[in-house]
Amino acid sequence: MPFDSLLVLPKHLHPAPGAFHWTKRVSLASARDADLPALALLATDLAAAGHTVSLLRSPVAEATVGIYRDAPEPAVKIPADAYRIHVSKTRLDIHAFADAGAFHAIQFLRQFASFPSIRCCRISDDPDFTRRGVYIDCSRG
Repeated sequence: MPFDSLLVLPKHLHPAPGAFHWTKRVSLASARDADLPALALLATDLAAAGHTVSLLRSPVAEATVGIYRDAPEPAVKIPADAYRIHVSKTRLDIHAFADAGAFHAIQFLRQFASFPSIRCCRISDDPDFTRRGVYIDCSRG
């Protein structure tokens, strides 16, 4: 999937050589129950694209898509919905500091569910403002 066709672009996207190809069987994993509803949405999207999907409570390391929680450094203020995604040839790793970050990372990945492959890259994103959203000024046409 070309990155220029994404609905929402992340702040930082660093392409790398190669591509990740969705396989017939896809496993999604997180060690936190809070991530399972968002992973279920991704699972539904992948199933609609013809994949057999399993949700795992753990171990994350054995999954096609794994969510990891990173502890921020005490002196660094990181927004709760910040996230990083590492796309390699064999798997997708989501790194988030909080549940909100994992949720937004999964929502971003849902854009790729219907495509056969994703270009390898490193993605990082966090909001510029406290509330994420879209403003539509309908009065100006």
